[in-house]
Formats: sequence, C-alpha cells, structure tokens
Amino acid sequence: MGSLPVRGLLLDLDGTLADSMPVLESVYFHFLEGRGRAGSQAEFAALAGLPLTETVIRLKKLHHLPDSLEDLLADYYGLVDSVYQSAARPAPGAPELLNAAQERGVAVVVVTSARGVVARGFLHNQGLWHLVRAVVGAEATRRGKPHPDPYQKALEVSGLLPREALAVEDTSLGAASALAAGIPTYIVAPPERQHPQVPGAAGYIRRLDELILLLPGAPGGA
Repeated sequence: MGSLPVRGLLLDLDGTLADSMPVLESVYFHFLEGRGRAGSQAEFAALAGLPLTETVIRLKKLHHLPDSLEDLLADYYGLVDSVYQSAARPAPGAPELLNAAQERGVAVVVVTSARGVVARGFLHNQGLWHLVRAVVGAEATRRGKPHPDPYQKALEVSGLLPREALAVEDTSLGAASALAAGIPTYIVAPPERQHPQVPGAAGYIRRLDELILLLPGAPGGA
C-alpha cells in the first residue's frame, strides 16, 4: 500500500529539533570526570539516542561506578537541567518547519529519550511550544528507543496511521524505533556531523526545513 498524505511530523529532540548534542556531550564528560573516569567520543556516540536511564545504567557498568543508580541518575539529570535550557538552540530550519506544519494542518509530536519536562521547557523557552501538539518523553513508555513503543505512543496521541506520518531522527537507535513502528523515517545529516547510514530510511536531509516540500499544499507536496 502507498503512503497517505502527510498529516503528522514525529520529531526527535536532541540532535534533530534541538541543536543540543554539544550540550549533552559536555554533560557526559563532566559526569564521568566528576567520578575520576575518562569518557570518549566513541562511547558518547554509541550512547546517543538511548533513554537517559539506560545511558546511566550503561555508564555505571562500563566504568564500575560505585554510587547507587538512584544517585547517579539524580546527578545526571541535574547536570542536564543546569545547562540544557540556557545552551540548547533550535536546529537549523526547525522554526520554519514547525510554522509550515501548523499553517498546513500537520500535527507535530516531539518523540524524545529525554524527560518530557526537558522537552517542554526547551519548546517554551524557544517560543515553539504553541506549534507542537504533544511531547512523548522518556517516562511515557515502559520501553524507550530503539523499541517502537515511543513512536507507537506518538501515533496514538496524534490519532495517525503510520503511513500518514513522517519521523525524523539523527541516530540509528532513534531511526530503528520509528521504522519498527512502520513510519517513513528521514535522517538529519548536516554536513559538519557524521551521520548513520540507516537501511530502510526514507531519505537524508541537511536541514529540517527541507521537509516543507513534503507537506500538503507545498509545491510537489502531498
């Protein structure tokens, strides 16, 4: 069966809607340095896209951290909260895409491995909240990315069929989640960043506003 007209955009937050990967990278290194451990770019890249709880569980195991998981999570959350809202910015083309989606009646749902409060705070601070129908945060589903649950939840809250939506991700883990939910998925691949090659991806874009052409009412759109 072919795809239906696009009625929804399901957007990842970090590295997709938000230019926040440098912020999260600094948190990762600071967290480990504060415990006398050394991080690496390769390890950070391998963790990208995971729910924060899973990230901390893996760091505890990989670096033999003696603190309780509860204390580690509280510290990591605190570090993210202290810098995210002041340092993260909308990704190139994000405001343009969200405004075009609203003008054309396309629902936008943010699907993130971050806590919902972080995503909502970012959207409010950047003046984008009124352009988003819902946020599916890490706490919204029992299993996070790369499982399909977050995107299935996004389809549920938006009332969309998988073929009526487009997902946008920047990591292979996130893309796997959206693809497992049956949603056509685009990968954000800006030229300055290494990006994953994802089998089954609908395509690769450098900026979010490139997707405006796929929205209803756009030249060449659905």
